[in-house]
Amino acid sequence: MEVRVPLRFWSNRGTATRHRTVYDLKPRKPDFPTKAKCVVQFFMNGGPSHVDLFDPKPALDKHDGQSYFDKLAGDLLSPQSAGGLMKSPFSFKRYGNSGIWVSELMPNLAQQVDNITLIRSMHSIHPNHEPALFMIHSGQTLGGRPSVGAWTVFGLGTENQNLPAYVVLDDPLGLPINGIWNWQSGFLPPLYQGNRMSDPRSPNSFL
Repeated sequence: MEVRVPLRFWSNRGTATRHRTVYDLKPRKPDFPTKAKCVVQFFMNGGPSHVDLFDPKPALDKHDGQSYFDKLAGDLLSPQSAGGLMKSPFSFKRYGNSGIWVSELMPNLAQQVDNITLIRSMHSIHPNHEPALFMIHSGQTLGGRPSVGAWTVFGLGTENQNLPAYVVLDDPLGLPINGIWNWQSGFLPPLYQGNRMSDPRSPNSFL
């Protein structure tokens, strides 16, 4: 499947030029060598906090129970109802040759900690759920940007031309916050948006 979209922009010399007028799912070589064959992202809406899993906070332990009202007043509607700071009730230990901190909640994963990668540099600039979910899926707190899955398919395509390149397996009990916007293609053609498969009786209504 391919989509033809005439896209025109102006070069720095003031002349009109064209850029990639055909959008398809054909595989493309990456800019750098890679070993990855596919991308699987698990996003668990409402999952346990990183503070209780991999990320012990000594400062949070120190200030446990203290009020933080004055720091939240500009971001939340009713910060006074948030109460004080709360430290993690779980204990942490270092595991593996990497010495990664893992809480008591995951004793089995702790034994495999050298086989996983933890990225600690990611953060959100907004405390509310909706902007935070936009941030983790698209890198921006506002809707309308392509999701990471849409960018992946746009840049690399797929080796299989008979099945959707970007598949979403959502929770049968309900969509996450922001709904289908979490896997939108944004300003990219809809060819690159996530293809939702939810009902086992009709796995894909769009084929």
